[in-house]
Amino acid sequence: MWPRVVMSLWVVVVVVMVTVPDVNAEAKIWYPAKISTSKLSPAKSFTTTNFHSQTICAIKATQTEWSYMFTYEDDTCSLYDAKIGGYDDESNLGDTTTCKTRLLYECVVNDIVYDHGSSNLDDCTLMVCWNKVFGPITSDMRVCADPFLEVPGLGCIYLNIVEKTWDDARDCCITMGADLFVATGNFKTLQNYLQDFLSDQVWVGVRDQKWVDDRAVTVSEWGPNDPDGSPTDCARMLVQGDFHFVGDRQCDVNFKSLCQRTFY
Repeated sequence: MWPRVVMSLWVVVVVVMVTVPDVNAEAKIWYPAKISTSKLSPAKSFTTTNFHSQTICAIKATQTEWSYMFTYEDDTCSLYDAKIGGYDDESNLGDTTTCKTRLLYECVVNDIVYDHGSSNLDDCTLMVCWNKVFGPITSDMRVCADPFLEVPGLGCIYLNIVEKTWDDARDCCITMGADLFVATGNFKTLQNYLQDFLSDQVWVGVRDQKWVDDRAVTVSEWGPNDPDGSPTDCARMLVQGDFHFVGDRQCDVNFKSLCQRTFY
């Protein structure tokens, strides 16, 4: 029997972390990448020679606000405003240049950099930057991205001021990886939150006299005179007395709505 030879290959990836003496300067970590050479020609750049180490070049790049990447070869340090993610390899686009970049999980869209977890809302389409990909938010992304807010006792919520029917409001929430708000032992907290919106009626996740999680609306959650409509009505929060309570209403009326992202 031939002897079995086990070989271990250790790959060392150089990551440069640079801090500068300025107390207001932010430390930057520079990650290796390979950028298409065609991207470098039109990019804003600055090149200087006689830099005797890559660390000195990294310090210069850190001190240069517009510099998103740099190259260092033969004592020549070049800074660029070209944008590429760390560990990316654009060899499929042609010739590449080895570089260091300060972007890692960020997304670059039309030369605009979005931080990991940042978002952009267009009507009901919530786009979020997640691990370098800028796309629609999904329920598995454990992020409370703007315009959602983390509210103690209520979780990750968004009060949509664009008035819609109940069905359209729910569709809008779902498109954003959420659903209409469902009270789960926190109804009083919900009432307190809505104190800042006393003039508003706000759709929540109630239809057919049940929350959309199939729990019946309790007597203490209904307003004093509700329910007073059809058993198939939807429901919104409206002021009755000093606080908002659940009140049934035809589903085709337009109100503001409260969305909630739930993380399990």
